[in-house]
Amino acid sequence: MTQLFKNCLRLSAVGALLAFAWPGTPVSMTQVSESSRDRLAPQGREGRLREALKTLLHAGQTPMAESADRTADAVLRASAAYDIPVSYLLAMIHQESRFDIGAHSPAGAVGLTQVLPATAQAMDTIGIAPARIERLSEPDTSVLFGAAYLARLKRQYRSWDRVFTVYNMGPGNYEVHQAAGETSNDYALAVLHSQVRWENYLAGRGRMPLKDLKEEIAP
Repeated sequence: MTQLFKNCLRLSAVGALLAFAWPGTPVSMTQVSESSRDRLAPQGREGRLREALKTLLHAGQTPMAESADRTADAVLRASAAYDIPVSYLLAMIHQESRFDIGAHSPAGAVGLTQVLPATAQAMDTIGIAPARIERLSEPDTSVLFGAAYLARLKRQYRSWDRVFTVYNMGPGNYEVHQAAGETSNDYALAVLHSQVRWENYLAGRGRMPLKDLKEEIAP
């Protein structure tokens, strides 16, 4: 086969590909290549999520594969159930527990999302079975309660900075701070900063956030 014939075949293949492009939409070979890679490769949003959690849990010397997959599954289910974007859940968990499944606070909050048992008990009115409160240290239960609480706060307080401020300090303390003209705190700002980084990473535009938010590695 001559080199000229090979070149003709390549040009024909490119022409056939461009012929199937959406009418009136300019298409570059770079765009086609990136789109195909994102659609076909396992490193889509879910793949990046699982890879990040395995890296984070490995850094924390937590049993890696099983815990990472359980946490990823819990985040994806809770995101779908309560319409909370994955990047917001990840940012909140990152700030609350650094993805330490066994995290316990001095105030008695437990699990990935650091929900207080009393708060979980009060949330029975939104349909989460009280019997599951005893399993708050498990990833799926903790993330479910955390997402449900965020969704409830989002309906009431609207903006994410206020939602995370209330999540951190509680509704009563927030009302006191709001009366003094303070509507967000450092916790909320840190979560929102982390959310941007998580979203960029999941979309393939940025580096992987690590346990220490000052550190990053390439995805």
